[in-house]
Amino acid sequence: MVTKVIISRALGCNYKALACFRITLASLLLAELLLRFRYIEAFYSDEGTLPLNLLLPKIDDVYKIVCVHCWNGTIAYQNFLLSLQVVLAFSLLIGYRCRFCASMSWFLYLSITLRNTWLAFILDRYFHYMLFYLSFLPSGVIWSVDAYLSKKEGSPPPANETICNYATAAIKLQILWIYLDAGVGKYLDPLGGWTFYAPIPALDTYTRHTVGARYLYALLGPFGLRLMTPLVVWVEILCAPICLFGSVFELDKVVKLTIAIIISLHVGISITLR
Repeated sequence: MVTKVIISRALGCNYKALACFRITLASLLLAELLLRFRYIEAFYSDEGTLPLNLLLPKIDDVYKIVCVHCWNGTIAYQNFLLSLQVVLAFSLLIGYRCRFCASMSWFLYLSITLRNTWLAFILDRYFHYMLFYLSFLPSGVIWSVDAYLSKKEGSPPPANETICNYATAAIKLQILWIYLDAGVGKYLDPLGGWTFYAPIPALDTYTRHTVGARYLYALLGPFGLRLMTPLVVWVEILCAPICLFGSVFELDKVVKLTIAIIISLHVGISITLR
């Protein structure tokens, strides 16, 4: 019984957390898809760099079935599919038919990635993972159109209970692995670029390319950036495990603090790196 409670606390999610996850993921997906309209002609149509007459001879029959973006190379067809993806992402954002929209969003995102794999980056990999996991989660129980419609029909509002299944475990372990992999990779850098004693600390080379980066460089100076360089490594290594530890022992302040630190790390990255 105690083991079950510990596992539930560590690897489970409550309805509010799942709703936050859905809204955040859908917002990012919507922004990413809207940006892709600029590149339809260049990268996804027969008018661009990879027309179907070059792609189709190199792929097998299963690939051709799964990648619906390969069924037609016209700009109009690609615009239609991308518009459909935007509608699904928006529906996911507002919480309407969440599992269906998550499943279809995952499938169509896989399809558009297969249409031109040269454009697949780490962000695309994480979209694939997270949309797939979201397909198996009750992310629309609260803060959603589905919840509003259910309440309108007379159903009582659900309690904010914690659920624990393979999908919640996969999400948490995936995030744990992402940060451990990033942090340990920097820690084991053979050139030692992420250490305090590096000849040129990694952050010293990164924080030069944007306006925000130049302000940060002026504020901290070379010594401050030298101090922050290994700090980034230990934030990535420690924050996710500490957050799980806080979840197990119901230390809400610890959980919120580690989440705030991780968010600040990513905000800093977005401001200072190009």
